[in-house]
Amino acid sequence: MKFKRFASLLICFVMILNFAACGSSGGGEPSPDVPDRKDVKYGDMVFGEFDDTEFNDIVDALDEAIASEGNDSEVAELIDRLIDVYAQLCDAYTYLEIEYYSTPEDEEKFEKYIEADALSVYIDDDLRVIVSRILDSPYEQLMLDALKLKDASSFYGYEGMSDEEAALQDRITELEAEFNEYYSGTKEVTAEYNGQKWTWEDWDSLDVYSDEYEDVYAALYRAEAMEMGRILIEEARLRNEVAAMHGYANYYEMAWTENYSRTYSYDDFEIIAGYTRQYLKSYPGILQSIDYLRADYLPLMSLDVTGVYDELLNGKYLGANAAEAVKYIRDYDLLHIVGEEAYAVGFSTKFFTYSEPFIYVHEEDPVYTMSFLGTIAHETGHCINFYYDHNNSVASFVFDLDVAETQSTGFVLMYMDKLQKIYGDAGKGIPRQFFADAIGTLQNCGFQAEVERILYTTPDLTPEKVSEMAGDIARAFGYDAANEADGNNYFWAHIPHYSDSPGYVVSYVMSQAASLAMYARYLEEPRKAAELFDELLTENTSAITYTEMVEKYGLDDKIYSEAFYKKLVDIAEQYRKQ
Repeated sequence: MKFKRFASLLICFVMILNFAACGSSGGGEPSPDVPDRKDVKYGDMVFGEFDDTEFNDIVDALDEAIASEGNDSEVAELIDRLIDVYAQLCDAYTYLEIEYYSTPEDEEKFEKYIEADALSVYIDDDLRVIVSRILDSPYEQLMLDALKLKDASSFYGYEGMSDEEAALQDRITELEAEFNEYYSGTKEVTAEYNGQKWTWEDWDSLDVYSDEYEDVYAALYRAEAMEMGRILIEEARLRNEVAAMHGYANYYEMAWTENYSRTYSYDDFEIIAGYTRQYLKSYPGILQSIDYLRADYLPLMSLDVTGVYDELLNGKYLGANAAEAVKYIRDYDLLHIVGEEAYAVGFSTKFFTYSEPFIYVHEEDPVYTMSFLGTIAHETGHCINFYYDHNNSVASFVFDLDVAETQSTGFVLMYMDKLQKIYGDAGKGIPRQFFADAIGTLQNCGFQAEVERILYTTPDLTPEKVSEMAGDIARAFGYDAANEADGNNYFWAHIPHYSDSPGYVVSYVMSQAASLAMYARYLEEPRKAAELFDELLTENTSAITYTEMVEKYGLDDKIYSEAFYKKLVDIAEQYRKQ
């Protein structure tokens, strides 16, 4: 089984990340229980080589030490070394990832990242094997004491990949690298139009008002979708072979159960998807209309939003817990903003050797300043939680993705009125746009989740067949903007989560539903809701499940109820009338 820990725990790609969420002000005392940190700026951090030699030596030594009783001190010391060395490997990998993402056309950096990506699969596999062996030895309690997890059950009984599974995994890793080349624009695609072959470079040289501009774009987008879709279908086929080795009907079922340990069912997701299709599908398009928002967008396009942390802190808009974390992120330069030519992704992670959070955000064209600001806000929600995260590198295998995404999607909605105050007249469209993005997430990620399930559950797929089926699903969700004139949808093939983080996207729907429920409470009880969200930001995602979270914060009676989605329609109508 593949546990892709090295590719960052929480990856949020900008292309689907017009997320809106809930923010807070006020709140109680800041949390006194925070991890020890190195207090080092990102530019001063030193990362080692991505080399597994020492890691392998420790694994071998542990294998030998646990074979006999009475080696408690030796095993305890080796476990500590295992955790430390694995932390160094995680951080070295993340650094290579950042270097590649920052300059995707640098072939040397790309090759280093891809090599590390391939090796990381085996390191993760070996780690789980040795942890499982320790837990099945007289030294079980030493390992449990080191993990400090509420539930360490996922580590028990793991025997590692077979040679057959490893061969499949190698091919999947190669396909992921090929997909990344297309997504980053470093692999050329050609399309024929009017008897001539075109590339993206040719299209970029066209006059935007020319007759060919839109038609050539559509031809290239479709051609690229066919290539990327071919890769995704092959990845899904190979992953299904892996799942069969583990006794699952398909990999989607396996990822749901083993990779993400979800406590809700696909039927629960479909309840939310059904109400979205019934009540909300027209509203994202209405509220996000460029024509409708043009008066709001034009002033915002001239703003530099990279100093948003200063503004939030100076205005004392943040809750106590959020303020403590954001100040640290700002003071130690842990928000890393890269230019438009960089890999178009935003993600958050943690440097375990420094016990510090980190954000990577791709800066968009000024036309998309609102999206850029939303991405920073979304990743800030993640990063605040990483600031309070106590898990060591090994224990971080176990976390609830849906809780983590609620913390990040929530930050956008709960703080959007504060962002409006910061930017004054230029930002007056922010709350409406971010709310539209939130219900748009229910819409477009609901579409994405249903298409992804098709990839793993429908036999004999071709890119053309998926594009046709995706068109039908998009229309059911009211997601017509992603459809082409032929009625098909080609956006599905450009979704990087399908390649790098299979089974992930449904978490955006579930977390956004929870965030919108908290925002609805915020409209009725601003202070109480703000305080609860500030508390939520510090929840240990390894100690609480999504189901437990929505029950604890009183959201479960909303997200699955028809009345709640009717309430969202009422809120949307209020924004529409502004």
